[in-house]
Amino acid sequence: MEATGVLPFVRGVDLSGNDFKGGYFPENVKAMTSLRWLKLNRTGLCYLPEELAALQKLEHLSVSHNHLTTLHGELSSLPSLRAIVARANNLKNSGVPDDIFKLEDLSVLDLSYNQLTECPRELENAKNMLVLNLSHNSIDTIPNQLFINLTDLLYLDLSENCLESLPPQMRRLLHLQTLILNGNPLQLMEEWNEDLDGMEGFVLEGKKFARLPEEEFGHFYMQDCYVFLCRYWVPVEYEEEEKKEEKDGEKAGPEGKEGEEAAAEVEEKQPEEDFQCIVYFWQGREASNMGWLTFTFSLQKKFESLFPGKLEVVRMTQQQENPKFLSHFKRKFIIHRGKRKGTQGALHPSLYQIRTNGSALCTRCIQINTDSSLLNSEFCFILKVPFESEDNQGIVYAWVGRASDPDEAKLAEDILNTMFDASYSKQVINEGEEPENFFWVGIGVQKPYDDDAEYMKHTRLFRCSNEKGYFAVTEKCSDFCQDDLADDDIMLLDNGQEVYMWVGTQTSQVEIKLSLKACQVYIQHLRAKEHEQRRRLRLVRKGNEQHAFTRCFHAWSTFREALV
Repeated sequence: MEATGVLPFVRGVDLSGNDFKGGYFPENVKAMTSLRWLKLNRTGLCYLPEELAALQKLEHLSVSHNHLTTLHGELSSLPSLRAIVARANNLKNSGVPDDIFKLEDLSVLDLSYNQLTECPRELENAKNMLVLNLSHNSIDTIPNQLFINLTDLLYLDLSENCLESLPPQMRRLLHLQTLILNGNPLQLMEEWNEDLDGMEGFVLEGKKFARLPEEEFGHFYMQDCYVFLCRYWVPVEYEEEEKKEEKDGEKAGPEGKEGEEAAAEVEEKQPEEDFQCIVYFWQGREASNMGWLTFTFSLQKKFESLFPGKLEVVRMTQQQENPKFLSHFKRKFIIHRGKRKGTQGALHPSLYQIRTNGSALCTRCIQINTDSSLLNSEFCFILKVPFESEDNQGIVYAWVGRASDPDEAKLAEDILNTMFDASYSKQVINEGEEPENFFWVGIGVQKPYDDDAEYMKHTRLFRCSNEKGYFAVTEKCSDFCQDDLADDDIMLLDNGQEVYMWVGTQTSQVEIKLSLKACQVYIQHLRAKEHEQRRRLRLVRKGNEQHAFTRCFHAWSTFREALV
């Protein structure tokens, strides 16, 4: 191949599965000077080959499932490097070199399934980091300063570590879309709300925003738009002052009086606590985009004049909320159908499902179709059966599945009491103890329903697209929803038994062919990794989804049309 002269023009090479244990590495790789991506997974590598130094245009390097104890070597000399994937190796703290974080374009770092006990020391300097995966290590603390510079982070996975708390600086991650924290001994709600000083809510009524009563915080309607103004205390960094104080104390030494005076002077000069305001704009999946335009020309300008230089705006759509925003409602995030002041359907029974996607932060109670076939033994549901009576508005049930989580059962009871006042009769019932008179009459004909949610342990969603000029398969976060299904792309859904290739109505033939190959490669990889859990490939077109597909999405409904 070298004799043909094509090596300098090769853009990508996958050498995974070869045996490079003995230090052998193909010298021809040095001649691939235009190489953009290189995969060396499962090759038995114990150290990074020196031939990498010649690949000055390399952007993506994957060295997963090897025996690497260090990444020291040639990485810092690769100026174009954007992504380093080194999961499932034997890396310890000292094996992660500080100088890789000086690479200006480094935006993806995966060090999961290693032996780290702390975050890499210079990670805070990787200012362009977008995707960071440190899961399945033994990290027990996050340095306070780590997230000060990583403000563009979109994806953060810290799951399966030993974290007991998170630094308040995490609130700076305004663009964060995915946060995975399961498998840590965390007390999240308190951590995430300790810097919240106050919150005001507004809802769009007609053509203007009206103040939202505090008792309605946590209640959202699919056809409405909401604005929340949150004021946060900004923690003051004292490190520099403390160091200076220590130095001054050392200089004063024997002259105790001078030392005391210097300390008093430093204390007087310490800055007062600062604050920052963040405005969260929330749009229901059936709400018009006019709400956003109304906000930008009214409330936003008013807030900017009130808090010059201290205001950030975060726009969100239903079930794609910012984790920080979700934390303020302490798992009581309730989404109703219709409009806040609408009366349509008020006298019809309504059913809500409580579900957690990944982290406990991502817990929502969403109204779904009133259909008994949607019940599931591993979840909790709330059923409202209204009466045409002035004395008693109706009866409300919190239905607890026999295999549901005890914490979610307690949460269901709390939400029940939050949603409905004393004008409703309230009952908490276990699966199998439903009263015939109102429950089954209210929910409709009793139908068979799922008795487990095993798929929740396996479900993964991937997007296949060539919109950037090259074909790429990217995984969505665990907190995905129906609106993540992009109509102009192919989506891969793995539920543990089948891999569905979902085809949108505007997908190109090229994407279909490449995605089919990606599905086959994915299934082959899983067969080698999980012999007992074999997947079958199924094709599904938009609008023809089966129940085994739709149940992987919380509150599946009809696809929304483009709204103006």
